[in-house]
Amino acid sequence: MARSIAEPAMTEPLVLMPSFATGFDMEVCSEFVRIVFWDDLLTLDGDQPERRIVQRLIMPAETARKLLKELRRAAHKGGH
Repeated sequence: MARSIAEPAMTEPLVLMPSFATGFDMEVCSEFVRIVFWDDLLTLDGDQPERRIVQRLIMPAETARKLLKELRRAAHKGGH
């Protein structure tokens, strides 16, 4: 009989500030997925548009597949 293994407790040794992003770019490798998130900054007259990087994330491909599955499920339900 297989024993179920409890998930480890989630801890936050460093307080991570939430990031708001208006866009992202993704690079997919065979084993990892790299995602860079940015925020489009408002410009004043004559200023050049700017995309400021707010977060970089690298994860194993399997984790990215799980994330995509959960995002699709949440989008389909329309919940948060």
